[in-house]
Amino acid sequence: SGLQKEELKEIIGHITKNRQPLIAGRFDYNKEQSNSDNGKTIYEQRCDFCHGDDGKGGGRLLGINLRNLTVQNVLQPEFLAKTVLHGRKGTPMPSFGPEGEGLSNQEITDVIAYVRTFGQRKTQ
Repeated sequence: SGLQKEELKEIIGHITKNRQPLIAGRFDYNKEQSNSDNGKTIYEQRCDFCHGDDGKGGGRLLGINLRNLTVQNVLQPEFLAKTVLHGRKGTPMPSFGPEGEGLSNQEITDVIAYVRTFGQRKTQ
């Protein structure tokens, strides 16, 4: 990624400075009511640094392209939610769940609902 370990820690510290209290328990994506408007707010605070405000990622950004047809049309929302919850080992994607960066199950569900709206938009 071109970033030093300390730079990554600083970025993660910035992203997580206003995190919600930790919530214990299992995460069942299907039990949550999604709110893509709330997901947009969380995405802007926690995700767009790596994935970009348009979700395209790549370039100097660490994150993948969330507008990718595989992400939008093949991967199940549950898979995406578990990726946010647990992170992706061997990649810069950290865990954003209660044991990681502190997002609640509801917040993760809302972020995934927002990310799924990228597939409904025209790319520029």
